[in-house]
Amino acid sequence: MIINWENKTILLIDNSMLNCQLMSLILKKYLARIVCETDGRKAIGYIQNHKIDLILTELFFHDVNGIELVKRIRKMNKTVPIIAQTTLFLAGIKREFLNAGGNEYFSKPIDFEDFIPIVNDYLKTPDETQRVLKNSNS
Repeated sequence: MIINWENKTILLIDNSMLNCQLMSLILKKYLARIVCETDGRKAIGYIQNHKIDLILTELFFHDVNGIELVKRIRKMNKTVPIIAQTTLFLAGIKREFLNAGGNEYFSKPIDFEDFIPIVNDYLKTPDETQRVLKNSNS
């Protein structure tokens, strides 16, 4: 499968710039535009002023609660896919994230063989999704 995320913008929100940089290196090979934010409040400002195709977020931050961040994002944008990629292993956190409006939840370290196809599904345009469905029914 050839994956091309050209013209797609992914916002990475992580409490570590190193994690952002490492994830960026992996995702850029699929030609996406990657924006990194290590501050939840700055991420909210970025979302308010830019078109974003997908958000990848940690759930643990020093300045804002990750679940509250997801709720704030959902108030501004009901449709952008939000995928957690987190080290937070508290009981019930996945359920809280999904109830807050998140779409997918991955624990770090990320298994990229599972992760990339799911991200790809969320980045497909409706036209691309219809083409895949049409081709699979042929």
